[in-house]
Amino acid sequence: MEENSDKIDINKVKIKHFTVNPLFSKSKNSFSWKYFRQLILENEGKRKYVFTEQVFCSSCLENAKNQVPDSPFGCVKIKSYSSKASTGNLIRHMKDDHSLLEEKNPAAATSKSLTTFFKVSLSRPTTSAPSSSKSQNKWMLARDLCLWLCRSLTAFDTVSNEGFKDFLIKYNVIYKIEDLPSRTTVSREALSDIYDCMLAHIKQDILAKIGTHAALTTDLWQDLYRRCSYITYTLQYIADDANEMQNYTLATRLFEGKKTGEALSAFTQGIISSFGLEGKSLYLVTDSGANVKRISQNLQGIQSHLCLGHGLHNLVTVDGIKKTPQVQNLVVKCKKVVKTLRYRLPEIEEEADKEQRRILTEIDDVHDHLEDDENFPFDPVPESDVPSDEGTEVYFSRATTSSASLSVPSIKSATPTRWHSTLAMLQSLSSKCNRKPVNAMLAKYNMSELKFDDKEWELIEDLTKFLTKFKPITEVLCTQTNCSINFALVFRSEIKDACEALNDDEKLVMLHMKRNMAEMLNHRFPITKIIVAAALLDCRFTKLQEIDNFMESNNTTRVDFLVNCIKEVVPACELEAQFSRSSTSNKGDQDNFLVKLVEKHAVTFNDDGQDFIEKECLKYLVSCNASDLKDGNVIKYWQERQAAFPLLYKLAKAILSVPATSTPSERVFSIAGLTVTAKRSRLSPSRVDKIIFVHDNYSRCKAAVN
Repeated sequence: MEENSDKIDINKVKIKHFTVNPLFSKSKNSFSWKYFRQLILENEGKRKYVFTEQVFCSSCLENAKNQVPDSPFGCVKIKSYSSKASTGNLIRHMKDDHSLLEEKNPAAATSKSLTTFFKVSLSRPTTSAPSSSKSQNKWMLARDLCLWLCRSLTAFDTVSNEGFKDFLIKYNVIYKIEDLPSRTTVSREALSDIYDCMLAHIKQDILAKIGTHAALTTDLWQDLYRRCSYITYTLQYIADDANEMQNYTLATRLFEGKKTGEALSAFTQGIISSFGLEGKSLYLVTDSGANVKRISQNLQGIQSHLCLGHGLHNLVTVDGIKKTPQVQNLVVKCKKVVKTLRYRLPEIEEEADKEQRRILTEIDDVHDHLEDDENFPFDPVPESDVPSDEGTEVYFSRATTSSASLSVPSIKSATPTRWHSTLAMLQSLSSKCNRKPVNAMLAKYNMSELKFDDKEWELIEDLTKFLTKFKPITEVLCTQTNCSINFALVFRSEIKDACEALNDDEKLVMLHMKRNMAEMLNHRFPITKIIVAAALLDCRFTKLQEIDNFMESNNTTRVDFLVNCIKEVVPACELEAQFSRSSTSNKGDQDNFLVKLVEKHAVTFNDDGQDFIEKECLKYLVSCNASDLKDGNVIKYWQERQAAFPLLYKLAKAILSVPATSTPSERVFSIAGLTVTAKRSRLSPSRVDKIIFVHDNYSRCKAAVN
């Protein structure tokens, strides 16, 4: 056996060429050293020891060789320790990452058959002897506590809190402290058991309901404390038995090493394999990063879709604000003001209340003056009709002004990754009640250079009015329970109109900003085949002008476009089967006046195997009506018409399952930020993954078994 050689770059060697030394063991009776051994590189029939000062987990190695055998060694996570490491660290890794327990507990080491979700274990996993009723109740309590703690994102050491123990005893949940499971039991054994139960249920649900098409979203995140990088994956699909989008958080895993396209591709392939998604047609929704774009290029069966949320964010912040110097300088000034006044907000709020009372007093004075004028026909404006803080001059009745109070928003700060947080900041600063207090506070603390003049207040008003048009677009596109991709084209048209609209009294700086955004609209918000197909599959948007422009530029028609989409999505065997069914039912269709009219005036059929597809598409386009869409639920619309349009239904399931944005992944990392806190910064990455998995999938998994 040869020693390690420096001539070979170990990190670039494929993982399938590695194994462990079966003869290496520091202790024959040790549980930990049974799994941690020296690493061997097998190359051209020769075997070489590598990294001789370390020991590697054989379970990690085998999993990697089974899932991603062709990935470079440097891109795969194989847990290793110094050969002089204590066995406690080794055992902990085997428990947390592989759910392997010491062999003195054979009942714990055996794998469980999980056929139902949350099936209560009859015995505690760490007990070899049959459990008594008392120990069963203790184990059930451990699982229930773990579920509650994960769902509420509460620390596991809550079970050790004296007040919590007293609470349980007072209300007879337990009768003595010994009946309460330990923190270790809840955070390790119970969490692993619940995670395994959920994982099995989700895999079974995916296998039974997902069909042939689905969508994945992915994103990367780094925690604030240990600077660990995580990658998350979420799954969206449309099921035949549910009229809303199905969402699952699949994994939030530690990502080590360089974030190259090849490494991300290997990681993604591992997730796809572990959840049985091989052979499915998947859409991957990501940001515009070059490394994540390469995932769809490296993996077969995956198509890439740009997150429109990121596109809109860059359109507003990069192309609009940053490329317009005067607007950029104003936004920077607003951020500096907010940062300066952050710790003086109570004083500002007090001054804002005074300003509010002053404004109300002025309104009452105007009202009294108008009441005394007999020649003035005063008609009080109902409170519900009064716009809030829009700068419109209105008159109030005395009852309105005496009982109502103007909204005084607190000063908001902006987040670099959320464009609408900049809008919230501008709105809070420009509120009528906040303007004088903000300037007064800046003058009080000798920061008069940051005070806003009238022209700046006017520009802030114009900017907020313009950006407010985009806020509902972001909210709709980021929905997670309903379809969102079908709104993309109509929202793009609205954005285009907003950027091209010209007003005679508009400031030149706003015109420059709009022009900059209009020039980059096609780059940030491109019209792709999928968003055109999604718009056509929503009966409200089939007649959009943007669709006509797309068809003209591509020299095609709506019918031909839908026919090609169906051929790309629906397998050939299903098309043949549908053709056979349509042939046998043609006689009954001849009595349909609409079908006859379509055949006569719109298209000539040639019996070439494509007629039935054209016929179905044309029938839909002629008959669809926006009033047919009830409650705005496009999924329900197509489920009710599955029999009439079977091929278009399959197309709708594939296209409409794609989210317009990668918001599902963004929301996962919001939960991750609430999980990995200053007091929980030492949570192991595997435990972070399990907590988030249980938290995000709890409601859907729970509903599936009730």
